[in-house]
Formats: sequence, C-alpha cells, structure tokens
Amino acid sequence: MSMADPTSLIPDPHVLVLFGARGDLARRKLLPGLYRLAQVDLMPDDYRILGTGRHAPEGEFADEVREVLDGRGVELYPERWEAFAAKLSFVASSAQDGHDLAAAVGIACEELGADARVLLYLSVPPSATKALVEMVAQTGRSGAGGPRILLRGDRRVPRHGRHPSQPDPRLRRDGGAGQP
Repeated sequence: MSMADPTSLIPDPHVLVLFGARGDLARRKLLPGLYRLAQVDLMPDDYRILGTGRHAPEGEFADEVREVLDGRGVELYPERWEAFAAKLSFVASSAQDGHDLAAAVGIACEELGADARVLLYLSVPPSATKALVEMVAQTGRSGAGGPRILLRGDRRVPRHGRHPSQPDPRLRRDGGAGQP
C-alpha cells in the first residue's frame, strides 16, 4: 500500500463503542492513541466515541479523558482537544442491561447518517465478552453492515492456557538435572 495519500486511510463515519472505557488499557493506550489519531487527522471525518462500563464517571467523561491524557504527558492543543472532547460521551451499562447504551448508539448513528459504522472495542475479561456481544445484537443497533468487534488480548491467561500462578509442568525447578 502506498503512503502517498494518507487520506485514503481515513474510514467512513464511525461510532466507536469502548467497553471498559474507564479501565487501565483504555487509560494507558486506547484513549491517548485515539486522541493522537485525531490530532493528525486520521480519524473519520465524523465520529463519536461512546465510552461504556459498569460505573459512570463522577463528572463529564471528557474531563476524565483530559486528566488521563495530561497524566500520560500527551500535549493537548486547545482547538484539537475541543473538537475531540465534543465527540466523547459515556453511558453506564452492563451485559444484563444495555438499553441506555443501545439508545445512545442509535442516536449517534442517526447523527452520523445512514453510512455510519459501529466499532465495538471490548476491553473486558473474556468471561464477559459473549454476554456483551449478545446484548449488542439484541438491541438491533449495530450500524451499517453490522458491527465490527475488536477484542483486546487478555494477558491474565497466557496462550498455554494456564494462569500465571499455575506452574508450567514442562519446566522443572531443578533445571532438568534431577536435583531440587
């Protein structure tokens, strides 16, 4: 792919739904990354970032995101920050109750138009993934062409399927010499 025309990389209008938006991964990587993309004009021309999780922030979500970015040393340019902050909102939800979230996604899709896509970023434990995807499917609010779903890798369970606190039977403490 040629990098001659970076505007060809800009996606259609999107509603980005960030499950676990107040969690560690979102604070460390996702929110700063999205802001940086907006700074260099690689976000869609029109988009909404809809944070969701079990607990709503005490104040405005945009204020919390600004604190996160400041804490990460991200340089905030006033005009760019204001445009980015206007795209941020938060709706508390759970896998058992997604009606408010579905309504917010529907409103965002209507604001963006018929071509709006929905991207679901699930930064949640694997045990919650299925219930959240089913909740979104039941709402019928998935945007043009159905939602795209991104799952973050869960670092708590390595590829070999054991929790880090469980010993690996392939490794011996005696270094293979038969001695303790």
